[in-house]
Amino acid sequence: MAIIPERVEEPLRSVHARLEEILRTAGCEGSVHALDIDSGVSVGLHAERVVVAASVFKVAVALEVYRQAAAGDLRVTDQA
Repeated sequence: MAIIPERVEEPLRSVHARLEEILRTAGCEGSVHALDIDSGVSVGLHAERVVVAASVFKVAVALEVYRQAAAGDLRVTDQA
């Protein structure tokens, strides 16, 4: 477990509260966990829950598509 500097604690509480509000407003449940790999600081909502990560791979694919588009190597309007 990372030691969280005092200057970071309040923003993390705000993020947690906002995540709860978004899910409540949407009428759904969810879990999220984000980790800053440089500092070790993390924030999560129900991060301890075990979930099936079947769609997580799609995030990496989407990031690569956007990276290639930003670099001009891919036009997202093209069809295969």
